Amino acid sequence: TLKDMEEDILEGLKSQELEEYLNGPF
Repeated sequence: TLKDMEEDILEGLKSQELEEYLNGPF
C-alpha cells in the first residue's frame, strides 16, 4: 500500500542520513 511505501522511504532516509552522519566529519 501507499502507507507501506512511505514508511519504507522514511526508513531509507533515516538510515542514509545516519550513514552520512557517521561517515561525516569524523
